[in-house]
Amino acid sequence: QIEAFVGKRAEKFKKQKPTQEHCRLLTLEMIFLWHALPTCTHEELRPLVDVCEMQTDHTLMPLKCLLEGALYKELGEDDMAITCLKESLARHQGKKEDMFIPAFTLFELASVYTKNPQTVQDAKTHLQMIKDNYKDYDFENRLSVRVNNALRGLKSASASPVRS
Repeated sequence: QIEAFVGKRAEKFKKQKPTQEHCRLLTLEMIFLWHALPTCTHEELRPLVDVCEMQTDHTLMPLKCLLEGALYKELGEDDMAITCLKESLARHQGKKEDMFIPAFTLFELASVYTKNPQTVQDAKTHLQMIKDNYKDYDFENRLSVRVNNALRGLKSASASPVRS
């Protein structure tokens, strides 16, 4: 799976040589896709936010915003995470390539929304949207497992009686 993904990325480099900022963002993309951000400390995450903020290539903005949102989520800055993730969805709208970006963005939004009882229904809606609307994207198998686990967790949490 990773080999095919990297191969597709390399094909793009034949047409346009990547900048140093682009390479840094793509490295961060791999860290994100392998779900390694949760293992990083806040001290390790802060410089990664800077990597996102340095990005100026408009074609990479949906990815930049997804990664920035994921970083803010890990840093516990949920409002900033939501803002970045919503921007990622808006910037990706109408694009036909890199369909993993909106799917993963919706998952990240859902994971923020599960933290607040008032937005749990939004989380369920976003997770179901991934299942219903996104197919044949990079890393689909990895995300599908996470989506199904999250939906199962939300279902069992809502079935449990609330204790005071």
